[in-house]
Amino acid sequence: MKACRGIGVLRPVFLSAAIIFLTRASSFGVNAGDFSPQPKKMNLSGSAVRLGKNAAVDIPPAFERTYKSPVSSFKAAMASLPLEKGSPGIKAEVAAPTEADSSERRAALTRRGGYVIEVAGSVITVAGADEIGVLYGLATMEGLITKEGGAFRQGAIIDWPDHKARALHLVVRHTNKEDIKTLINKARLGRFNILIMDVSDGVRFKANAETALKGAWSAEDFMEVVSFAVENGLDVVPEVKLLTHQYWFLKNSRPELMYNKFTYDPRKEETYRFVTAMLDEIIELIRPRAVHIGHDEAAAPKGERMLPPELFLKDVERLHGYLKKKGVETWMWGDMLAAPYEFPGMNFRYLHGVEGYAQIRGKIPKDVVICDWRYSEPGLEFPSAAAFAKDGHGVLGATWTAVPTTRNFSRYMAGMPGAEGMIATTWFHVQKKEWDTVDRIMKTSSDAFWNAGADNGK
Repeated sequence: MKACRGIGVLRPVFLSAAIIFLTRASSFGVNAGDFSPQPKKMNLSGSAVRLGKNAAVDIPPAFERTYKSPVSSFKAAMASLPLEKGSPGIKAEVAAPTEADSSERRAALTRRGGYVIEVAGSVITVAGADEIGVLYGLATMEGLITKEGGAFRQGAIIDWPDHKARALHLVVRHTNKEDIKTLINKARLGRFNILIMDVSDGVRFKANAETALKGAWSAEDFMEVVSFAVENGLDVVPEVKLLTHQYWFLKNSRPELMYNKFTYDPRKEETYRFVTAMLDEIIELIRPRAVHIGHDEAAAPKGERMLPPELFLKDVERLHGYLKKKGVETWMWGDMLAAPYEFPGMNFRYLHGVEGYAQIRGKIPKDVVICDWRYSEPGLEFPSAAAFAKDGHGVLGATWTAVPTTRNFSRYMAGMPGAEGMIATTWFHVQKKEWDTVDRIMKTSSDAFWNAGADNGK
């Protein structure tokens, strides 16, 4: 269900030497509903042109078929404009850099998702390093049309992402499809390129029919939303809460398979009949690049024994081996693999690797991607992420509502070898329809993840 790539490669128009270079220009703003990150470069000459609803729009048919919803959104923004005599046309294309290009332009046209918007005479060219770059360029145009009413300055916008992976994490339970689709549209505008969907008991698959919530999405609902996400430029990574937090899955339906009240028992073979059936069904439906297996916050209620770390490791190894045979990456949370005594300057509440758990970190298969969640850290350094990378793992930093932590962690990860990118989590705020909080998370994260190297003083 991956979106196909491959519209033609064309050479863009050169910029005039008279263009003035402005870095992260404060003149670029967004309306309340616009989630576009600040472009890295805005090159403006001062004169303006006016775009009208009558403008000729040249978007390759193959691109329009692949990204039908975003193109429709862009055209709706165009249709809101008045007629303008002499309106420039719009041409969207994939473009390759030339030897004469500036370093900024080369950066934009050689990185996945980079783009250049050039306003030059009778045409506005939206050139992307790839189709995703074209998609992001059109999203920037859409935001500018909404804000400026079709007024564009001569010159160019040059932009590219600092992180490869910019993920939005959503919990599906107690949500509806339309709300999630609205968030996907915002994620597109915010240049997120991965959607982690915590499905657990929020989607009724055949494998979890007994444990899914009343009112859970159907598998068809899930596939519809996944298709919509792909159409909006997001890869979907399903999260299934495995091993820990089993009130989502096996606790009530199969209590005999539980090690304690919260954790299933990796020693019991019958456990994996249910687990692999769930994984098989999801993989067959959407063919994901990765599955997130959870594994956070292993715990035990008072009077019960906590799962020993060797059984935690056994479960990770088994799930990783199973997914790898199917060509699927394994992602997991990292809190159980880092201990407070290792990182005394960090918030101990997010370091759960006690009772021998931190000692198994070096035994986790190296191609498991570790998602290191740090929701409220006071400092500028995040050594737990560096420790995971040192052990050979790809690492994704994960943040929540704390703005300084989001900006600082993203900046730290941008300069860290082994960093794959960042995750913005929303947890229960979507279920509670706390849209102001969700919007704030998405706006802060979209700019922090796209412009991770920026020292913007925030």
